[in-house]
This record gives sequence, structure tokens and C-alpha cells, in this order.
Amino acid sequence: MNRKVHVLVIDSHLLHFDLLRQSLKLNKRFILTRACNFDKALTLIKSRSYEIILAELLTLSPENIAQIKNRSPRSAVVVLTAINNHNLLVESMKLGADDCLVKNRDTLKNISETLENILEKKKRTPQTPDSRGMLSVLSGKIKNITDIINDPSKNWLMGKSKIHTLEKEI
Repeated sequence: MNRKVHVLVIDSHLLHFDLLRQSLKLNKRFILTRACNFDKALTLIKSRSYEIILAELLTLSPENIAQIKNRSPRSAVVVLTAINNHNLLVESMKLGADDCLVKNRDTLKNISETLENILEKKKRTPQTPDSRGMLSVLSGKIKNITDIINDPSKNWLMGKSKIHTLEKEI
């Protein structure tokens, strides 16, 4: 039997939380808790551990992501966003976010599988990488964001220019 996974959702919009909860209704493994702001999230993090923390960028700043990661280093911190601000996404990843999800129908449709993949990826990631390992982890995170944004089947950029990785130059 799969063990329960506690997920903290930091989002000021109750409707977004309800949509997420509805999308995960069939998967009884995930136990969702909502924090409507950063202060409430910190209070909840002090009271229990969460395997995944989904943080909406409009509710938090990238600096808040770093503070959450420091308070809950074993949690997979995933940025949720409905905006196409590449600088904010990259900054969030640099400050400790483990992944990024764009709020859309496809994300909701596949959220259960996505969260399972995030947990699996977190298990494989070393907890205390050395400085060289940290660069590798960060490069992988930035490449993941770039893959998401550049996915032509999703039209993330709605015809605008794509982000390009420096993978070939490294």
C-alpha cells in the first residue's frame, strides 16, 4: 500500500485550491493542506512536515521560496504559476525551488502523475550535494523549466521567442 503524502498548497485563491483538490480526488494518497499566505505557510511548516510544497508565485516572492526551502529542506518545493515570467521562474529555481508547474488544464489533468514524478525525482536527488553537484542540480532544474516552456505542443509562449539553454556551451 502507498503511504500518504502530505502536500502544502500556498495559494491565495481558494478556487485554484479547490480545482487542484478536485483533480486529485481519485488519488487518495495525497493529503492537501492550504495556506493562503506566506505567514500561514510558515506556521503550518513548523507544525508538520510536508513531502511537497506547491507555492503560487503570485502569493509569494522568489525570496519566500528560499525561506520555505530553508525551513523545510526535505520537501520538494514546486512553483505554481499562471504567468509567463521567465526571470521569476529562473530566480525561484536558483533560490531552491525543485520544479515548476504552469497552471493550465493539462497540468490539472495530469497532476497526480506529476506529483508522483516529483516525489521520485526528489528521492534521486542528493540531499547535500557538493558545489560541483549543486551546479549540476541547478543546471538540470533550469533545463527542466526550459523544456516545459519550449514544449511546442503546449504553446506556452503563445508565439513568442523561446528560452534557450546553454547546455551545449557548458
